[in-house]
Amino acid sequence: MRYRIAPHLAFMIQWLRVLGFDVRPWEKRELLDPLHDALIQWEPYPLPLPRKGRGLTVITLSRATLPQLLKEFLEQSGQQPDPEKMFGRCLRCNTPLIPLPPDTVKALWPELPEYVYRTQKRFNRCPTCGKFFWEGTHVRNMRRTLSDWGVLPKETGVE
Repeated sequence: MRYRIAPHLAFMIQWLRVLGFDVRPWEKRELLDPLHDALIQWEPYPLPLPRKGRGLTVITLSRATLPQLLKEFLEQSGQQPDPEKMFGRCLRCNTPLIPLPPDTVKALWPELPEYVYRTQKRFNRCPTCGKFFWEGTHVRNMRRTLSDWGVLPKETGVE
């Protein structure tokens, strides 16, 4: 499922991508496909749907905070974060990431910090924007935050 999100909920996009969902801002002129797209909107600001949007899945969120909105999205969509898909999309442009070995990353990005090159075994790259990703402390921190918010189950052994 491809999720298109109302502009006033754009602050959720990066977190939904972290969770592995295909999500982009919805442009009012963009025609959505009822078979593949779902629209995420917020109850205080419902969107006027185009006539061709009939049959479209619309997820209307009503909560006020980001943690509550993420949990409400999961409840209403019937989706759960797939650990295999988490951190698998470019946070900038939404493209699925491609895994690369460290030597290839070093060849493509000579300025790769030496510490990162020596300590990381897995890298990903966005084929669209060229951004590199690896599982540093920021990933652990995001997992902890999502766990603290109740979006992910509590992880054992994570401080």
